[in-house]
Formats: sequence, C-alpha cells, structure tokens
Amino acid sequence: MAEETLKAAKIDRRTAKGTLTRCIRSLAKLIEAKRPEQEVRDGLCTCKLQLAFDTLVEKNENYSYSLKDDGESEAQEGWMGECQDIHTPQ
Repeated sequence: MAEETLKAAKIDRRTAKGTLTRCIRSLAKLIEAKRPEQEVRDGLCTCKLQLAFDTLVEKNENYSYSLKDDGESEAQEGWMGECQDIHTPQ
C-alpha cells in the first residue's frame, strides 16, 4: 500500500512539473516572437505560472513526506532546487 502511495505521489509531482514546463515554454514563445505586452500578460494569466509552481512545490512536499529514507528526502529537495534553477528567469 505504501509503495502504491509513493508511486502515485511521484506521478503527481511529475505531472505538476510538466504543467509548469509547458506554461513557461508557452510564455517564452510569446516573448521570443516579440508579441505585444498585453498578449504576453494575457498568456501569463492563462497559464497561471505562479499556481503551476505552487502546485509543483505542494506535490514535491507530498512525495517527500512519503519517503522513509532521510537521505532520499534530501535528494528530492535537491531535485526541487534544480527545478527552481531551471524555471527561474535569468
């Protein structure tokens, strides 16, 4: 049972990361295409970037709480740090 819960939490986390990545890529394409500012703002509201990121954080926490090994929990926090680095604008 615990293994199934852990697997489901990991899938939820992966799905949340995918949502965030798609949102960022969509906005990046609007910016690269030099679309008008209002269109970029509308795109930002449509994909709700902050909500996608907050969902990823929540799903990562749920997954991390399900882990029994402290070493593995620390590794997953490193994974979240990498996600922040990748998804933070330069």
